[in-house]
Amino acid sequence: MKIKDLFWKLKRATRRNRKAIRTGISVVLTVALVAVVAYAAFTIYKADVIKEANKVEGQDESPIKKQKANYGEVGWNQIAENDKYVLSADYTTGEISVLEKNTGKVWYSNPPERANDNLCALKTRINSQIHVDFLLTDECITTTFDNYGESIKKGGMTHELVDNGIKFTFAFPTPGVIIPLQYTLCEDGLLAEIVTSEIQELWTERYIIQNIVFLPFFGAGGLEDEGYLMVPDGSGALIEFNNMKQTSQSYFGDVYGKNTINQDTTASTMVSEQVTMPVFGAKCNDSAFMGVIVNGDANSKVYASTSRKTSSYNQVYTSATIREYAIKHMEGRQAFGGGKNSRIYEASNNLLENENYSVKYFFLEPEKADYVGMSECYRDYLEENKELKVSELADEKYLVLDVLGAVSIEQYVFGVKTPVVTAMTTYNELCDIVKELKANGVENLIINYIGAYKGGLNAKSQDEMKVESTLGTKKEFNAMIEYLKSENVILFMEADPIDAYKSGNGYNINRDTAKTFFNAYGFQYQYELDTYKSITKDTWRLMSPDLVADFTDTFATSLKNWDINNISVDRIGDALYSNYDKKNYISRTMTMDMWADVLKEAGEKMDAVMIHDGNAYALPYVDIITDLSNSNSDFDMEDNSIPFYQIAFQNTKVLTSEGFNTTVDYRQAFLKALESGSSIKFNLFNTETTELVGTQHNDKTSYSYTFWKDTIIEMYKEYEEVMKNFVGEEIVHHEILDKDVALTEYESGKIVINYSAEPYTYGDVTVEANGYAVLSGGAK
Repeated sequence: MKIKDLFWKLKRATRRNRKAIRTGISVVLTVALVAVVAYAAFTIYKADVIKEANKVEGQDESPIKKQKANYGEVGWNQIAENDKYVLSADYTTGEISVLEKNTGKVWYSNPPERANDNLCALKTRINSQIHVDFLLTDECITTTFDNYGESIKKGGMTHELVDNGIKFTFAFPTPGVIIPLQYTLCEDGLLAEIVTSEIQELWTERYIIQNIVFLPFFGAGGLEDEGYLMVPDGSGALIEFNNMKQTSQSYFGDVYGKNTINQDTTASTMVSEQVTMPVFGAKCNDSAFMGVIVNGDANSKVYASTSRKTSSYNQVYTSATIREYAIKHMEGRQAFGGGKNSRIYEASNNLLENENYSVKYFFLEPEKADYVGMSECYRDYLEENKELKVSELADEKYLVLDVLGAVSIEQYVFGVKTPVVTAMTTYNELCDIVKELKANGVENLIINYIGAYKGGLNAKSQDEMKVESTLGTKKEFNAMIEYLKSENVILFMEADPIDAYKSGNGYNINRDTAKTFFNAYGFQYQYELDTYKSITKDTWRLMSPDLVADFTDTFATSLKNWDINNISVDRIGDALYSNYDKKNYISRTMTMDMWADVLKEAGEKMDAVMIHDGNAYALPYVDIITDLSNSNSDFDMEDNSIPFYQIAFQNTKVLTSEGFNTTVDYRQAFLKALESGSSIKFNLFNTETTELVGTQHNDKTSYSYTFWKDTIIEMYKEYEEVMKNFVGEEIVHHEILDKDVALTEYESGKIVINYSAEPYTYGDVTVEANGYAVLSGGAK
């Protein structure tokens, strides 16, 4: 009898026979339960038998076996030589070295005196050339192996000579992977590569690669050495050798920032500056090297650590992010990490399908062996490879203004809270601002007009320039353009092709935006300044990268129809992200290439292109980069901030920091502009700040032109008086003279900048507190 029939019978039974029927049901259920348990036990037993059988057949364990290998004699073998350098390798340890012929300096992949290092707890790490992070796929936890302990000592290393170099191949028995490294001697240095296209993962049921730390001890300085590490944190930062900061967290930064699609609802309280350059370096005594990540930069991190933290050495190096991944927990939460409650994961293939992960090491001449020499080296490398545009606008210094046109503010309309487009600076008001500034001696003026199209800031994605009626009529818009041209004001109109706030104009924020792992939308957030918590009511999304090019192109075309020949492209210079949509996967490298195409096409159509921030992939195409960091993140590990970025690209582009009136101390920002040779910038609108108080635009309440106009005029005149001496000249030397005191030397003179609250004496000159002194007698 079926169980459902028994229940039906129970329903119809009399009170007298229900007890008997219930007993019958209990018997049936007990028998069924016993059968289920028995079947489960048999299934588990069968799985164990199969598992054991597979182990015997080698199908459930790594296919790479530990071996006893004879690598030959210990010692250096010359591999390649040219006019400047000699490349050597040790076939028994996987080490390489580069000899500089003119100085006799030898750069080693691993410290030659490391056997005497009593501070290093993991000796295999200091003997290695790579450390590999793995995700254990069945447990969703991470583990790390190094190539010395896991490959070389287990007989997994082989080598072969290649043109002007050598390739080492490391087989890792435990995780079942094979990773080749290749070193090639070049006329200008050493090219070191992880041959990602030849990586083999033979046991992906158990292990997959996440990250590969590459040459962590190359050029490391010891306890007796003097020098510093250079990291690309913000404008640049120095970490002094042996600075006794071993209790501080080691420096690390994501090249081009974190993957923006993975933005979390809780921000870190440790605010960090953007890493805009794929570079790093070290000065060791009288020598220095400069490292450039020439391939795989969009999936890289830069690390640095001082001595006594994990070893006796001061280190700066990179890592390659082979895969990003996310884990979904039992509770249904998505987290970027592991845990006992984790059950499933999703991962990307960032680098496995691309060219080699490549780092080029340049060895500087003794007279150039400092961070200024490193910046020159980087600029020369980009110019030689046609990766740096020299803009005609860079011949002058400017006052750059970000002027806000219109914003959408929620207001009550007939008792209903409704977004209302509100004018902040009309077309006529912009002309009035320019007239007043011109009348007061402001000559070199660049204006970036933001949110000046239909709907204003954060409106629907704009694929063409349409006049916003709250700002004026078409006639007034055209009159503004003509007036600005007559005054030689360089006008940019800003497009935002990345941030998606609303559907419209052919775009749908559900269909056309990028996704995170597990098919989730990649929401973006603003954060409260005091708590760093996200403001979840004001979210937006990111456009799928493959749609951005068409959007920007059509917007640029529409600007040409208005006789506007300059475009500002927001977010392209700082937001680099993936799309993990399984139907449309786009890696960060792919996005980077797309951004390059966007800027290239914009540059071919327009006279000039502007971006905010300045990730290095934009350098071949843009004329103006604003909102650059003028300092470092001031991490405990770091000792000094340097204007590395600005020194490198001086006279190739117009460079500015963020708007002075958005900083904590606009006078300090002004001094930073003098130190770095940057142009000055303000963010403005022409209405009362009370319009924005308590709205989602509350962060813009410092933009009032009326409040700032006198300061702008005075600061422009002061800046012009100083910088007219150095227009068109290179920064040939820079030096940290003392805490909060810096010297910038041009070809014809010097500026000493004193950021401190006390006067500073330089030679026979007293530099006032929070001031500067201009001195004659530069490099010439």
